[in-house]
Amino acid sequence: MKALLYSIVAMVAISTGFAEGIDPILSPLPSDMEIAKHEGMLIASLQTSAETTPAVEAGRAAAAAAHRTLQAQEVLNDLGKQISDYYSLKGVFKLDFVRPWQPLKLPSENFELILSDYPGGGVSSAFLIQCKVVSEGVTIADLQLSLHAQLWQEVWGALSKLDRGQPLDSTMVALQKVNVLRDKQTYLSSDVDPSVYDMAQSVQAGHPLFKQDVVERPVVHKGQVVEVVARQGLFNVRMKALAMEDGGEKAIIKMRNLETRKDFNAQIINENQVEVHF
Repeated sequence: MKALLYSIVAMVAISTGFAEGIDPILSPLPSDMEIAKHEGMLIASLQTSAETTPAVEAGRAAAAAAHRTLQAQEVLNDLGKQISDYYSLKGVFKLDFVRPWQPLKLPSENFELILSDYPGGGVSSAFLIQCKVVSEGVTIADLQLSLHAQLWQEVWGALSKLDRGQPLDSTMVALQKVNVLRDKQTYLSSDVDPSVYDMAQSVQAGHPLFKQDVVERPVVHKGQVVEVVARQGLFNVRMKALAMEDGGEKAIIKMRNLETRKDFNAQIINENQVEVHF
């Protein structure tokens, strides 16, 4: 290596007329051993740099992961679960923002949504809610959110046209999923037996049934004479009375004493008996 450098410098010196000054020029050049040493140090340095590059990149990735953005769906999912649990909602509960969500930067992966209150009138199709976002023990934002809500449940619907006064049975209805928050009326839910109802008004085929569309089938009918059991402690009195109105099981209806012609209220026990408690 040194010989090669010497030859190059000598040629340059001769061509430029400085041949006599070759030795002073070459005298500072390091030996081949020294050059090899420096080359090894350079290669080792480059190798070390290459080896540490993944670690540097991993560090940068970790630093980037320490700050993340809270997205809209995360907030909706968390709010939906909290509200659903609070009101013991049955079915599929869904939320959407009325106004676009503005993403929030968080100092870590973890966060908590703390609700200040819940809708006073219960869940409806649209409501406001106040909450705060907390991460690593720090309140990131205090929010007032305007929300749209849906609650999908199974309810009874008419398979064919149902007429007023028609007794219901299971062959006339079928379950269908509806958003029960879209109407203020109460639907006839899947957890009731439709066969205990009569139609209070006509309903077209395919329409879901509301509670106001049906009336509980009377167990006792107006004008029917039934036995009345009057209880006071261990003392019982039995007599006959006239039903002044229709009523289903456990309903309280007006009765009339056949002897005194006085009216009183009694609870229906079955189709032949009502009960009065003193």
